[in-house]
Amino acid sequence: MNPDQRNWELSKYPINDSGMMKNTFESMFKLINKPDSVIGMYNDEIPNVTNPSGYDQINFWWGHMKGAFAFDDSDIGFWVIHSIPKLSYSNTSYVYPKTGRIYGQHFLCLTLEKKYIDFIITQFTLARPLFQSAYISPSVKLKFPDLAKLLENTKVPTESQNNVVELQTANKALQLKHFSKSSDFGKDLYADFVAPTLKKSLDTETWQHDGSLPSACHRQYSVKNIKSIYIEVSKTTITNPHDHAKWAVTVSSNDLVEDTNNWVCLGDINRQPHQFYRGGGTMCIMNQQLWQSFYTTIQSVEECGKIISIVTYLFKQLSFVIEIVQYVFIMNA
Repeated sequence: MNPDQRNWELSKYPINDSGMMKNTFESMFKLINKPDSVIGMYNDEIPNVTNPSGYDQINFWWGHMKGAFAFDDSDIGFWVIHSIPKLSYSNTSYVYPKTGRIYGQHFLCLTLEKKYIDFIITQFTLARPLFQSAYISPSVKLKFPDLAKLLENTKVPTESQNNVVELQTANKALQLKHFSKSSDFGKDLYADFVAPTLKKSLDTETWQHDGSLPSACHRQYSVKNIKSIYIEVSKTTITNPHDHAKWAVTVSSNDLVEDTNNWVCLGDINRQPHQFYRGGGTMCIMNQQLWQSFYTTIQSVEECGKIISIVTYLFKQLSFVIEIVQYVFIMNA
C-alpha cells in the first residue's frame, strides 16, 4: 500500500524472502562503516537477549517500540516503524523471525530529509528505543552526540514527558505528526495525547489481551477499540486477539458533513495500563486515501454504554493488578 493506491494489494513476494521489507533493511545494513552515515535498528524484543543491561524485575527502561532508521551522505534517509518482535533476527542482514508469522503486523516506511534527524533524536530521547544494531560514522557522531548516546542505549536527560513533532516526507507528499511519550507519561497514548491533539475521536487497532483498556467513550474525543477487521483482497477476517499491529484512524464527529481532515496513525503502543509506563509513540499521516484504506477494513468496534464501560474497565484493572502481584510473587519465590 502507498498513498497513490486506493486498494490493498497482495505482495508478489513472501515476507520472509524478498520484496520491500528485505530491500529496505538490506540497504540499511550496507551503510555500516560508510562515511557520513548512521543506522539504527531497535526492538523491545531482541533475539537471544532476555535481560538487556539495566533490566530489573518490574521496570523496563526501554520503550515498547520496534523500527529502524538510516541516513547516508545524501540529503535523504528513511524511518521504519513496525510491530514485529525480533526483527531482524540477525544484526547484519534481513532475517524475518518465525514468531512474526503468528499474528497480523504492520510495517510503515517513510522517506525523510536529513534535516529531520534532530526531530528523531528528540522523540527517541523521550521513548528510549532498545537498539539492537547501530552504526554512526565519526562525522555524524560529532554533529549529533546525543544520537550516539542513544545508539549505545545510554539515557539522554530530558524534562519532558511527551512531545509531538510535525514532518513531511521527502517529496512533500505526506503531512506527518509523530507523537512520543516517555515512561513517566503515565497515561494512555491515544486517549490522553493523540486524540486531544488531533481534536478527533479515534478507532484503534492495538493488541487486546488480558489487562487491556476498554473503549473510552465518555470524554470529548472518544477512543474505541476495534474488535475485528476484514481485508477484501485476501478475503480475510482478523479478530483483535490475532492482530499484533498498532494503528488508529480518526473518526468524523458528523457523518452528514464530508471530512477530509483525516489521519491514520501507525506506531508502538497497545491500549493497556502497563503501557502507560512504557516509552513509545505513533506516526500519524494526513492522507485521505490511506485513511480510507484503513478505515474501510473496520468490521466491528467495542461500543460502550455507561455501566458496561465502567464494569469492564474495573474488571480489566483488577486482572492487571492480579497479574502484577503474581509476577512479583514468582520473581521473589
